[in-house]
Amino acid sequence: MEKIKPWQIGVLMFVVLGLLYFGHQYWNKLEKAPSVFPTPPDETGSFLSDSLWADFDDLDRAVARIDSVTRADSLMRIKEDSIRQAAIAAEANANANAEEYANLSLDRLFADADSCSVRVVHYGDSQIEEDRISLSLRRYLQKRYGGGGVGILPLHQTVPTRTIRQELLMNGEPQRAKGGPRRYLVYGPKAMRRDNALYGPMGQVAMLNDSLVRGSEDLIWNAETRHKKKTEYYFSRARIWGTRDSLIILPDSSHTVSLHLTGKQEIYGISLETPTGVQVDNIPMRGCSGYIFCQIDSTQLERYYRLTNTRLIILQFGGNMMPHIDSEKNVNAYVWEMRRHIQYLKRLAPQAALLFIGPSDMCRMTEGVWESYEMLPVLDKALRRMADKERIHYWSLYEAMGGAGSMYEWMQTGKACQDGVHFTPQGADIAGEMLWKWMQ
Repeated sequence: MEKIKPWQIGVLMFVVLGLLYFGHQYWNKLEKAPSVFPTPPDETGSFLSDSLWADFDDLDRAVARIDSVTRADSLMRIKEDSIRQAAIAAEANANANAEEYANLSLDRLFADADSCSVRVVHYGDSQIEEDRISLSLRRYLQKRYGGGGVGILPLHQTVPTRTIRQELLMNGEPQRAKGGPRRYLVYGPKAMRRDNALYGPMGQVAMLNDSLVRGSEDLIWNAETRHKKKTEYYFSRARIWGTRDSLIILPDSSHTVSLHLTGKQEIYGISLETPTGVQVDNIPMRGCSGYIFCQIDSTQLERYYRLTNTRLIILQFGGNMMPHIDSEKNVNAYVWEMRRHIQYLKRLAPQAALLFIGPSDMCRMTEGVWESYEMLPVLDKALRRMADKERIHYWSLYEAMGGAGSMYEWMQTGKACQDGVHFTPQGADIAGEMLWKWMQ
């Protein structure tokens, strides 16, 4: 082994001293340089805005005297604490907004119901057919604020209701569900769509005398309340909404009406009402998911909400989408589309509050066992978040029933039908009572 020569030792010492010198200079330069930290991400993974980050600029000056070894860690810790506090404050503010819209101020909405007529329009899918849920809400509202009648009805009622018995005679012949004048619907089969957006406030229109033969459809429309021995649902006027609106004054506390309709026109609905108090429209749309409002002429909707003094619009949808939702992507797509139609209604009825009622629990048979839809609570929460962002009210029927598995329990106790979807009259009354208590 060759021995290390003295001159090699000298070169090695020179290199070591040089490294120590330049290392010391570089360290001093780093110590004097300003610290640079990347903007930390928030809880959702996105980066905070520059405006929020600017609020922490003076924190750098506040820790300028901290020892250089711990300066970076300490500054980052302080900034993270501040960001955390800001996030907590933002969440508290969001919760406050949600609390603000948790209940409706009924006395404010219906403050003048003793001197004029005010309206509640309840749209929904088949869950509200037969006047389910709307019936209970109407009863409570009219008991507190006065009023009578059942609101708007279609010219041809294809689904019997629990409040009104309707009959339509065309040329003297009673019409069944599949008969009657030609109709167009904004929802349902595409074959029933029309080539324009003139569907009216109910999303449907009946064409009176649309044939070339004058007087070929001589119509008599009869309606009678199913509670005529009680004081409920009496009315004193019938209001025809169509291409030629008309108002028929009737005796006070009427329970029956017969209208003879002739001439060529479009009928969007007939309202049985009183000149003061609250009227509640029940507008079921079988098979509908709720995003049909933008397809209805805005002038028609705005005019109806304005002339009827609509103070509350209720949307009860989501159940028809459940069998087609198997991911959060599907949930987000539905909520995004529903939000667009809510914004449309808000523009057309700025005087009205909006309430969205989420879908009830629903169950299906899987390998011989009834199970709730897995994505239903995800949809329910997403709809609530959307309602908070739009500053409208939200009521979770799913939670009110008891959450997952509650529909099966309602089926076992006679409150729901054996299809795992719809309420029985008893269950609908209970749901209506729960809604009314929530609205207090």
